[in-house]
Amino acid sequence: MKRKAGDGIGRERELEIAAKRRRALTVVGVDEAGRGPLAGPVVVAACALPKDFDGAGIDDSKKIMRASVREALFERLTTAAGVRLAVSVVSPRHVDGRNILAATLDGMRRCCQSFVASKPIEHCALPTCTTASDDEDESDGEVRACYTSFSPNASASKRPKKKAEQFYALFDGNRVPTDLPFEGEAIVKGDGKELCIAAASIVAKVTRDRLMTALHRRYPSYRFDQHKGYPTAWHREYIKENGVCPHHRRSYAPVKEALSRTTALKLVVKKQPRPPQRGARRAEPPKKTGKVKTAAEKAKAAKQATTKAAKEAEKRVAAAKRCKKDAAKPATKAAKQAEKLAASKTVTKAAKEAEKRVAAAKKCKEDATKPVAKAAKQAEKRVASAASKKGAAKPAAKAGKGAKTRATAGAKKTASEEKQKAEDAKKKKKGKQPR
Repeated sequence: MKRKAGDGIGRERELEIAAKRRRALTVVGVDEAGRGPLAGPVVVAACALPKDFDGAGIDDSKKIMRASVREALFERLTTAAGVRLAVSVVSPRHVDGRNILAATLDGMRRCCQSFVASKPIEHCALPTCTTASDDEDESDGEVRACYTSFSPNASASKRPKKKAEQFYALFDGNRVPTDLPFEGEAIVKGDGKELCIAAASIVAKVTRDRLMTALHRRYPSYRFDQHKGYPTAWHREYIKENGVCPHHRRSYAPVKEALSRTTALKLVVKKQPRPPQRGARRAEPPKKTGKVKTAAEKAKAAKQATTKAAKEAEKRVAAAKRCKKDAAKPATKAAKQAEKLAASKTVTKAAKEAEKRVAAAKKCKEDATKPVAKAAKQAEKRVASAASKKGAAKPAAKAGKGAKTRATAGAKKTASEEKQKAEDAKKKKKGKQPR
């Protein structure tokens, strides 16, 4: 059943699972943010909501377009009584080492484990910029920084006991992590169906956006605060101009292409140099040691340096041509698309004109056939009237014929009677009795 616009997300599956269990059950919604970007971590969040929680306004984070609305909902979730949260931040190195799906499942597993931990961290501040570190490039790639938070308004008496409490997880998507501390199931597009998953999606999205904003302050040339690491056209252009930073995911194709052009695009790690301390001595230049080169050796070294410089210049020219060609591709593609669009518009216009002409021809044909049809109808009427007149004349003719026949028969009878009378008169005269 589709949800109408303006309706809140329900808790149907959560209540159904809780009704089947005899003991107290806490349903945890789990969702992630940041699987598609080229840079930055994957953030996984888990959220358990109390039964009386007001879910007005909470929806899938992808449907909430304004960042200010997401921030307000994030503050509601992190300060409401009885809400329990866990957040896992998975580094880009872990994504490169495991692949994005396995890394996401690792973060989900870590969030679920935090709910059954023997010593949970109560009201721990959620991450802002703690994971945006340059040392991450040389780390072993494990899942870093798992934060667990209970509501600060929940009293100690209301907090559940871990021994008596049971958990059940609802994951957004179609995969369930292995080695979970409790049971769970996956719901496709669950962040738009279940309230606890939608709440987890908001927490994960806002947490990751804050991390990328903090990362922008460290690497301003990439403008992470605008695109949040997603593969937009501007982000790709910044990678071409500045190279790859330690927080880019090297297993993703656009980053791989940028790393393959090492001659034109070098790895850039912009670190602020430390200011010299007061009273520190300046480093002395190294003393020249070794034997003095001869004129032939100097000429040979100069020739080698010239050849090397020429080769490097050729490589740079080739790289510049390649970059220019890559930059010209979008313009060529756009021009072709414009030509196709113009051609389609011309064809559409011609088709419309042809339809108009066909309609006009049909109308003319109909106008031409109208007089013929009218004349045919009039002719049919005349034929019908003539036929009706002929049918009326037949009985009169038949009646006239009958009258004539009767008159002839009467005349014959009268003549025969007169003849008989004459014969009787003759016989009477002769003395014979009449018949």
